[in-house]
Amino acid sequence: RGFCVGLDIRHLSELPQAVVIQFLEQQQGAPASHTRWKYYDEDFNAGRLRGFVAMDGSDMVGLLGLIPFHYSLNKETVETSWTCDWFVDAERASGATGIALLKAATAAHDSVYHTGGGEVTKQLFGRLANFTEDDAVQEYRTILRMEYFVNRAKKRKPWINRLPIGLAGNIPLGRLNRESASVDDLCVPGIADFVGSMVDRAEPTQGFHPMYDRNYLEWFSRNPDIECYSCSVSQHAAAVVWHPLRDYPRQTQSEWRLAFLTDSEAGAELSELTDVAVAFAKSKGANSVKALISREDERLSRALLSAKFSQSRQTPFFAFYKQPESMPQASMSGLSFLDADNATLY
Repeated sequence: RGFCVGLDIRHLSELPQAVVIQFLEQQQGAPASHTRWKYYDEDFNAGRLRGFVAMDGSDMVGLLGLIPFHYSLNKETVETSWTCDWFVDAERASGATGIALLKAATAAHDSVYHTGGGEVTKQLFGRLANFTEDDAVQEYRTILRMEYFVNRAKKRKPWINRLPIGLAGNIPLGRLNRESASVDDLCVPGIADFVGSMVDRAEPTQGFHPMYDRNYLEWFSRNPDIECYSCSVSQHAAAVVWHPLRDYPRQTQSEWRLAFLTDSEAGAELSELTDVAVAFAKSKGANSVKALISREDERLSRALLSAKFSQSRQTPFFAFYKQPESMPQASMSGLSFLDADNATLY
């Protein structure tokens, strides 16, 4: 409290759910079911800090959400948070409100992190962060059906909807490295036991990277807006793939996302795993699949390129430190769509 004159900065948990739900519905169009999952899943929260809100009297005028997770550094596991949902009511608060919320979050942690974000977030975080890498995260995409291009064209030029081109969307593009009929036993709904077992036995390394536990992945899979699957080809490499349950402005139902969960022993099987995940997604109606990886992850880059993915955009990584001199001046490795709210539909 006291970061901004005239405002009261509080923990998100101090406000009634209905107030936060209404604020996010107004700011980003998120329905109540999404906000309840994201911030009020008690099995995931376990009493941990989930964000800060700015109050002007009895009115909520700002929010900075937090997503707790663990990371590895110097063979230790450290608890921290991703930031997300940085919103300020432009009619009732100034940019100083957003900075006050960020200061509250950094004061409550030894470190907090963020990836991606809109242009305003990127500009402000770039000035405020202790460490920034503009191209830390590389996006890869493979397009499986002509429908992907048809849908994009319809968004840009609505008159295309009047043309009789529906069947054109079913035209396949390229050739998969693996037939879909051979992957049904390798991909299962939700977060499978083989994925949970792999993350349960993971040990922190010398490296600087996220360490997602079974609780985090199961919370992620409970997102009411997506359908999620797990794929695996060995005890060292697994993938989580998902798609929206309906079309959203940011992602259609047939646009899938892919995230890898691997250990240091994963090698040649990464290409096989990628082929399996893509073939499975296509068998379920995917017209495209996207993945995010750390820019310098050569293992996953080779696997994605061999599966006919191509590089698209790059996104930044931001670190905010209470004691910068004792923290890494580098981005994390092992970044993915599981980080922050990279997979959000709002």
